[in-house]
Amino acid sequence: MALKLMVIAPWSGLGDRMFVIGSCIRFARKMGIPYKLAWINSSALTCPLDMLFRCPVETYDLNSFVWNGWGNIDVDPKKGYSNSNIWVIKDGNELTNEMMSCPDVLIINGWAIPMDPYEKTYRDDKIFQDILVESVGMIMEWPLNPYVESERDRFVGQYALSKCLGVHFRDGDLKCDVGYGTNRIIPLSRYFNTLDKRGENLFLATDSEEAESEFLKRYGDRVCMYRCRTKNRAEPEAIQDALIQMILLSRCSRILCGRSNFNLAAQCMGRMAHVEFEKE
Repeated sequence: MALKLMVIAPWSGLGDRMFVIGSCIRFARKMGIPYKLAWINSSALTCPLDMLFRCPVETYDLNSFVWNGWGNIDVDPKKGYSNSNIWVIKDGNELTNEMMSCPDVLIINGWAIPMDPYEKTYRDDKIFQDILVESVGMIMEWPLNPYVESERDRFVGQYALSKCLGVHFRDGDLKCDVGYGTNRIIPLSRYFNTLDKRGENLFLATDSEEAESEFLKRYGDRVCMYRCRTKNRAEPEAIQDALIQMILLSRCSRILCGRSNFNLAAQCMGRMAHVEFEKE
């Protein structure tokens, strides 16, 4: 039976969410599947969609469903619903058996891509990169929230970001000893070891007050940064400011960063090359 509707229901943070939405829209259009968007306010992103974008995609209400763990939703197949948090769609253009078993509505919160995004080579695979660039591009075609748009324009008017090296240092929620966040934080010393050998101006995007202080102390007037209203990720303003930072990062010449879907989204948005860290 043909799938009647794909509901894109991302549950994750800002960078990952952009890849989920963009890749699923790309896939749904390719397959001729009707789609709607369910914007989930979760612990990973507590910000209404209209604070970020004026979304042209028709929305779908999932408030009546029960969420069970990270991104999983309890659904009733007898009522024509199926749920999937799969990352990979076979060959990039086929519905899997799991998805085909859904008679009516598929609720999906994974990337619709032809390979595992956690493989070590994913940043270097051209097919994968092209899909990600196209996916993020679809989102950035949406009109921005007026505040986001005005702040972007104000900052771009003040700084020549195209001549800056973008630097993203992520701390915050990746400070953990187990699970996916393990060893994802690259220490400041490695950033400094790399940047000390370079001379260009820097645009710093970070959720760390310590990093801001250390960068300013070390590089002084070479550093520009967007002053966020709050670094508390539980506040919607923090997510709104994060989107502004992401867009500004994408305007830089290249980027120095760790492993994060936030900076990967910025790279795809600006079609940027990343700078390799110097070996210690």
